[in-house]
Amino acid sequence: MAKLYNLVRVNTITSGSGTIILGDAVTGFLNFITAGVVDGDTVSYGIKDGDSHEVGRGVYSASGSSLTRSLLNSTTGSLLNLSGAAEIYITVLAEDIGGASILETQVFL
Repeated sequence: MAKLYNLVRVNTITSGSGTIILGDAVTGFLNFITAGVVDGDTVSYGIKDGDSHEVGRGVYSASGSSLTRSLLNSTTGSLLNLSGAAEIYITVLAEDIGGASILETQVFL
């Protein structure tokens, strides 16, 4: 089960579709550390990169402040190829509250 933390939204300069290096908090939000996320926590995350979006589960690593990515859904149908100017946030997903499955949500894309 993924852990939830409030008000986490950070920038990243990571490019590509691999592990994300987490940057500073977006103004008015918290970073992973100040929100209380600890090494090894699995979180439900979202990514906004321009007009593209991704949601999934990720494992936080305090060493290097990074987040692995395990895709649940995206507007492109695959892991986003990050541009180097994305925002990462912790969020509640339908799967976290017994909502629609990945197969049901893809119908609406």
